[in-house]
Amino acid sequence: MTIDKKTFAIMAAVLVKTRGIGVNNALPWNIPGDWQYFEHVTTKSYGDQPLDKTDPKAWSNIVIMGRKSYEASPMNGIPLANRLNIIISKNKNYKVHPDATLASSLEEAFAMAQALAKKDTRIFLLGGQKVYEDGILLSDCTHILITNIYDHSSTPVLCDTFMPEIDLNMYRLATHDELQEYIQENDIPKGKQRHMDFEYEFLLYVRK
Repeated sequence: MTIDKKTFAIMAAVLVKTRGIGVNNALPWNIPGDWQYFEHVTTKSYGDQPLDKTDPKAWSNIVIMGRKSYEASPMNGIPLANRLNIIISKNKNYKVHPDATLASSLEEAFAMAQALAKKDTRIFLLGGQKVYEDGILLSDCTHILITNIYDHSSTPVLCDTFMPEIDLNMYRLATHDELQEYIQENDIPKGKQRHMDFEYEFLLYVRK
């Protein structure tokens, strides 16, 4: 599959009941299978040359996120290894880690990503709420990688940040085969997976 690097994908884990994505500047859950999926999808090489992950500064893909997401757990102000990190803050004097890049808006971040992208680079938008709300409306957002989280705990998971609804007039739910084709893997778990009091499911939405 040929991916136009002038587009980007949103990636998020979302609590199905409430659309929640975070609480108190942290993820509301700890699901190793979802984190491993996130790490693999955002670090892997989508070209012919494999990425040398022994070098934490080596990267194939670009991730864009807001300041609050950058400061939140589990990042805590440390860039994600093996990815080029662009952090959005309206404060032009905001100090980011030396291995990250600062942008003052989503538009500026996306322009930076275009300028820095390599041939097979993919660009991922990682939140938070405001960044998702703005990004999902842009025509350059062509794919949305969602992990649906189903909470079966006796005490409901509370969230204070949320993912916007996906407009099915703009996006369609892709098949599992399409998800695997997009990620260039043929062993992505299909259907709901179980971890403790949670079930989770990997889905892909594609712009119509």
